[in-house]
Amino acid sequence: QNTPLPVTLLTFNTKTKNGAVSVTWSTASETNNDYFEVERSIDGGQYKTIAQVKAKEQKNGGWKFQTRDRKPCTTALW
Repeated sequence: QNTPLPVTLLTFNTKTKNGAVSVTWSTASETNNDYFEVERSIDGGQYKTIAQVKAKEQKNGGWKFQTRDRKPCTTALW
């Protein structure tokens, strides 16, 4: 049985400014979603939660969200 995801993501963007990373995203819809958990990783295997952002809990949205990572990883992976 296929279970649909509770969120339809429209956009996801990051931008570095003044040593911090701004994370923004938008959704087209959300159903039974409590919050978004934003994580970072320097190796793609271990993740650290940097923020929990409350969901809008709206079926038809166009909602925009934002959080900031004030201590982003500084070690390049390449």
